[in-house]
Amino acid sequence: MTSVGKQIRDARRAKGLTQDDLAKEMNVGRTVVSKWETANRLPDAETLLRLSRVLDYSFESESTLRASALTPGSGTLPDVPPQTASSEAPMTEVLLPEEVFDMGPSEDDAESAPEKKPGEKQHLPVILGLSLICALLVCLLLMTTQSGNHGQKYSYTSSDGEVYTMERFQTPAENLSGSAYLRVIPTLEINRGEHADFWNFEFQFHEINGAALSIDRVEQVYFVRGKENLEQMLTPADLLSAGLDDTIAAHGSWSLTGGLPIQDSAVGVGILLRATDENGTPLSFSSYLPLSMQ
Repeated sequence: MTSVGKQIRDARRAKGLTQDDLAKEMNVGRTVVSKWETANRLPDAETLLRLSRVLDYSFESESTLRASALTPGSGTLPDVPPQTASSEAPMTEVLLPEEVFDMGPSEDDAESAPEKKPGEKQHLPVILGLSLICALLVCLLLMTTQSGNHGQKYSYTSSDGEVYTMERFQTPAENLSGSAYLRVIPTLEINRGEHADFWNFEFQFHEINGAALSIDRVEQVYFVRGKENLEQMLTPADLLSAGLDDTIAAHGSWSLTGGLPIQDSAVGVGILLRATDENGTPLSFSSYLPLSMQ
């Protein structure tokens, strides 16, 4: 089923409207419309109803329930409208696939729950006993998890077969004389939504040695407690298809942004950028951002 973002974009284009035109009709900023169309922000039901009237389009109901996301390892980006050239750093935003996180039971699950029959025996002593045992097991599990998480190691094996731990992601690359060098600055903020809270993060890359680079690929890694690491690899073709530069100018900047729902199982995000500078020197730069509520 077509994503709601792509439906908004196609309906807007069918009406002959620009993103600015639609933003004025909806009384929002152009960047909001851009985020709708790239599935980085999902309009609520009331907004979607207004969009239906403005665009004279009936959206598919199931698509309104979720934003489109990248499938791990697919190397496919969501549709992004063409961007005009500007002096600002190019940005791309990637959402972690929502199936990684348990967002709670759906309304359908709640409706399908069996109802208690009048007069049905509850076996209260047995239930209380089992509940007490379960509570003790949960407490022991939490104590074990909390004590083990501090020393727990997470690692990622890159496409080149190199192993990156959290510590290695945080180790700055060597600044080689005569080669390009990227200083990486990660930032994190919390976005409180109507239906869910999200971490929004950004990795900024600043070239400081005065040498241009060509991006070979970008590998983004999500460390998730109790699950295998999830990774997404962006090739130059992926970047260009999303309207982004696959190069970083001398003393220029480039950034990668993303977001994911706040869950206890999320540990952190790692970024690994591989590039070749104008002298033909292969280089790699990495950074790690721990996810917290602070």
